[in-house]
Amino acid sequence: RDVYKRQVRTPSRGELDLIGESEVLTSGHKTTTLGLPVTARATGDGRMDSERLMAYELGYRWRPTTAFGIDLALFYNDYQELRTLEYSNLRMELDPYPRWVLDVTPDNRLKGQTYGFDLVVDWRPGKDWRLQAWYSPDATRSNRRDCASG
Repeated sequence: RDVYKRQVRTPSRGELDLIGESEVLTSGHKTTTLGLPVTARATGDGRMDSERLMAYELGYRWRPTTAFGIDLALFYNDYQELRTLEYSNLRMELDPYPRWVLDVTPDNRLKGQTYGFDLVVDWRPGKDWRLQAWYSPDATRSNRRDCASG
């Protein structure tokens, strides 16, 4: 059996238009923040793209007897435009009160791949017995797209 799938996740309204602020706890860091609170400001900019997945799977099932069988499946998944959170430099704002502000904006700067295989051995030694063992190693790679490369 072989399978080829294409899946897309569209950005949510929050990722596109959200504007919100939240105070970040700074206890223990009063010296680095000069005693001022730190505010994280989430701002969606409406430019996020949809995340995309191209998934490939190839498998084979072999059952030489009714009591014994083997399944093998190879897979490769290619992810593009995965969601990231981008942080601005910390800056001071005085209005409405003195505080540090850190802008947090969603973007699509990550891509990655996963690949591996699944091996399942199925043995039925009796009418009411079924034993299965499986082995499923996989690997993951990811790369961040920097601002300069677009």
